[in-house]
Amino acid sequence: MRMLLFRWCRHHWFLLGLAAVFLLPWLAFSRSLVQDFAAIDDAFLIINNPTVHGVTLSHLKLAFTTFDPELYIPITLLSFQLDWLLGGGSAFVFHLTNLILHSVNAVLVAVLMNVLLRGNNHAKGMALSAALLFAVHPLHTEAVVWAAGRKDLLSMFFFLVSALLFLHTSISPKKQKIMYILSIVAFILGLLSKVLIATLPAILLMYFVLMPRQTSVRRTILKLSPFFLLSAVFLFVAMFGKERILTSSSLLDTVLMAQKSAFFYLQKLTVPTRLTVIYPFQRMITVLAPEFFLPLLINLGLLWIAFWQRRTRPLVSFGILFYFVTLAPTFFNFHKGDLLFFAVDRYAYIPSLGFFMVLTVLGS
Repeated sequence: MRMLLFRWCRHHWFLLGLAAVFLLPWLAFSRSLVQDFAAIDDAFLIINNPTVHGVTLSHLKLAFTTFDPELYIPITLLSFQLDWLLGGGSAFVFHLTNLILHSVNAVLVAVLMNVLLRGNNHAKGMALSAALLFAVHPLHTEAVVWAAGRKDLLSMFFFLVSALLFLHTSISPKKQKIMYILSIVAFILGLLSKVLIATLPAILLMYFVLMPRQTSVRRTILKLSPFFLLSAVFLFVAMFGKERILTSSSLLDTVLMAQKSAFFYLQKLTVPTRLTVIYPFQRMITVLAPEFFLPLLINLGLLWIAFWQRRTRPLVSFGILFYFVTLAPTFFNFHKGDLLFFAVDRYAYIPSLGFFMVLTVLGS
């Protein structure tokens, strides 16, 4: 019996690894289940927001016809409505849903990495390593523990599902049409959860350009055209919610703050200490300041590495570009009222996958 169990574990170690990936967040973030709502965004989006207090026709209409007030997130609001219906406003239900979503996302990260690494002898081990890092990294605490972080968790879920379905259409011709349609549906649901996943078609295109592929780039662009169109539409809609923010800063300020922000998240992903709710900035924004000039040089250096490694280690190039491209939509959002800030932990939730990808490949 013991020998049979050993053989089963040896042949199904990847499944056991996926189970560990799913369970680890429950050890890392389980305290959130006994916590109340956060005093900042949770109060604004849930406690004091009658739109999410149960599922009714009027609540559904409000969810799909209004901003929050800056973001258009009807699917996220719908998930809040369902939680309120199940728990009557209990914080436990909201935190439970978040924890389940994050655990599922971690498993999907492992599955996606395994697909991206196909052909590599250590693909499964590398995929699990990246997923384990994603599952318990402290920088993800805000997205998981705050109920309002649901929009990041939910959009990431649909981002991963859509990507996996799209990649499946190029791996296997069977059921290609249905997988393609489902990929588009998942992408739409993700955009309705949070528009930041509008970068998905660019990510998929980069993958097919960089990695060994079975289909031509031209054919891939044609397949991705509905995705790019959807991204353009939803980004246009999102501009109405962010109009005041987009017009309150110059292009130079936006570019410089983007360099500081991108480098800061890399620091926190490497050494996740002194994390906080928001990182305010109260000094002058100038290219001559070391806090802007040095990150600019480092970021340009990383992009040069991505170009340099595009043939020898294409997944390293892909991971670097994945990080910067998925983080890019957050570069335009560094105002909270009169407060200027350069980082919010949950903004790194999706981009962190690129960091873990590079770390795993270099460590293999």
